[in-house]
Amino acid sequence: EEGDFWTQVDYNWGGAGLAEYEAASVAESVFVLGSLANFHTYFKNIEPLVQRYDDTLLDRFSDPGAGAFSYHPGHIFIASADIEAGEELFADYGEEWLDTREDTFADNVPRKKDFEDASNVFSKLQKKIARNRLKLNDEFMSSIIDTVKIFEPRVARILPQSSEDFHKTAMKKSWKRPLEKLLAESTIVKRNVTWVKENGICVDLIRVDKSTIKQAGNGAFAQGKIKKGAIISPVPLNTIANSDDMLMYELEEDEETGAMVKKHDTAVGKQLLVNYCFGHGQSKLLLCPMTNSVLINHCSTRKVGEGQCGDKGPNAKIRWATSWDHATSEWLEKSMEEIEAETKLGRRGLSMEVIATRDIAAGQEIFIDYGEEWEMAWEKHVKEWKPPQSSVDYMPVASVMSSEDFRTLDEEATNPYPPNVQPVCFFDQCSQEEYGNEEEESMDGKIFKSTLGVNSGEHSLYPCDIIEKSSDDFFIVRVHCNDEQSFFLTSYPKESVTFRMKPYMSDQHLQGAFRHPIGIEDEMFPAQWKNI
Repeated sequence: EEGDFWTQVDYNWGGAGLAEYEAASVAESVFVLGSLANFHTYFKNIEPLVQRYDDTLLDRFSDPGAGAFSYHPGHIFIASADIEAGEELFADYGEEWLDTREDTFADNVPRKKDFEDASNVFSKLQKKIARNRLKLNDEFMSSIIDTVKIFEPRVARILPQSSEDFHKTAMKKSWKRPLEKLLAESTIVKRNVTWVKENGICVDLIRVDKSTIKQAGNGAFAQGKIKKGAIISPVPLNTIANSDDMLMYELEEDEETGAMVKKHDTAVGKQLLVNYCFGHGQSKLLLCPMTNSVLINHCSTRKVGEGQCGDKGPNAKIRWATSWDHATSEWLEKSMEEIEAETKLGRRGLSMEVIATRDIAAGQEIFIDYGEEWEMAWEKHVKEWKPPQSSVDYMPVASVMSSEDFRTLDEEATNPYPPNVQPVCFFDQCSQEEYGNEEEESMDGKIFKSTLGVNSGEHSLYPCDIIEKSSDDFFIVRVHCNDEQSFFLTSYPKESVTFRMKPYMSDQHLQGAFRHPIGIEDEMFPAQWKNI
């Protein structure tokens, strides 16, 4: 919304897999490569695969931690092209990510077509020079650049800016390195392995596994031995200048504009993101990690029992980033007003690092102390927690997905699905305009088979009804693209049907689910940021 001050929005991904069914509008924080990898419209060498959702980790009727962490395990990234040692990793944000950021830096970022157009201009210029036996000099090159700039400024910036660079590019051209690729290469800075070793920090010392603390979900475990004092994980931080932006409200549709607006000014909860961010009890500022440091759970020496460290205390701690992030020391001197101004411009500049406070053996879980305020908030939550009103029909979505218990509409009439679950079907033609706006279209459904897999990161899944089971492998279904359009599909493959949660029905939407940021020690926290 206008007035919100947080950089997280530039690092979020659109909901994929089960995540897109959590609410009417969904964004995911995808850590490590999902946050650190940049986007290049020509070079895209990694792509995400959504991991399997699991809402069986806790029981909402017996576990106070239900809804306090995400059941979406995130993404793994695979190489979508050969990647050389030292080469930068580029994720595909989609050019729409740039197009929706008008009047920002994005206006100057070359699109794929710009490289194609620049290649065409280069080739035509090269042919003209050869045909007319012209001598290319810097003055001639500059006039070409200025002319192109009038019509296509991004293309003009891609072209070689001097006659010498033009000739060098022409000499490098080959079938392995076509002109388009050469021009794209000129827009990136290449690093070698030596540079990476001297300047990089490992982000793979942590692996994810089920935490040794029951209510915590997953945790961070050492991939190998980590020595005392070593950096376990760098923690670049996104900034939320006002924690009130994480409050959630009941919404209703504005009759005049159609926009969703607050029904009243009383908050009904907080975004789950809060639990993964650092904060201070006397400040509105939240700092949200971009790496797998979010997996690290809490323990302390203040209490005894489950989830506590004993006399040794946690085996890691946080501190402000050292030499690898020079911006942090500058930002620590900024006032809250200055941080708000920087954040509003989409800038971030703070980082932490997690360091080992003693030697950590391979396979050991890593812990930090979230602070006494967090600990007291959790104890209060556990003491006052009451399970949601019991529903004998409720079932975790993951369990229903595994059961493949597909029911026709007639069967649902006497044996309905659990109230939190709905069947969905793969159908990638809901947005096809040629089908018009008829209430219902009929077509053969054999062709609709998901290449990603309906239980993975497939986007083209829509609520559907099973009208009839034609055979063990094929159904007759009705797919609901929206309130006004549906499709009647015959011979529809069973493998393209699965289940999703109904919006706002998963554990993270439970009223009273635990929400509290991770504490930053008072001696670490700049006094000028205390604004409560």
